[in-house]
Amino acid sequence: GKCCYELQKYIQAIEVYQKIIKINPNMPDVLIDAGNAQKKIGNFTEALNYYDLALLRGANSHDILLNKANVLLQMGSIEEAKNFCEILIDKKTQDVKVLVTYGNILAEMSEYDESQNYLKLAIKSNPKNEEAWSSLGNLYLRMRKYEDALKAYAEAIKLNPEDYITHA
Repeated sequence: GKCCYELQKYIQAIEVYQKIIKINPNMPDVLIDAGNAQKKIGNFTEALNYYDLALLRGANSHDILLNKANVLLQMGSIEEAKNFCEILIDKKTQDVKVLVTYGNILAEMSEYDESQNYLKLAIKSNPKNEEAWSSLGNLYLRMRKYEDALKAYAEAIKLNPEDYITHA
């Protein structure tokens, strides 16, 4: 399953994961991997189902709540995504992925000042996080702060020159 996933053969990965789950449904890591593969092909509801099963099987709730928040954000369920992130934020996390996801959710809600605060906190926690810089650039673009957006994108590109999305 992991090999197929890494080769971006997500449907084949899902098939392998489903066979493993059928044999042993009590493997939370496999459930999470199946959820991640479902997310990659846009089966968001299935991804959420796998994440919920993984939680029931004792998986690390931090990672799953973050995965669920990201899926819900992609689905457009912004308030629900925000609620999951707030659970993680309430635990006083300095996890850059949580801070970036929460910043992106706030940007979707047009809460630009708060979004900027969380994205800058993510960058302060890890100045080499390309996703945080790219998200800050996207925020500045929404705010029509074009010079700031260019600076943030330049940092993201410096950290990951291969990222074609940031270059666009």
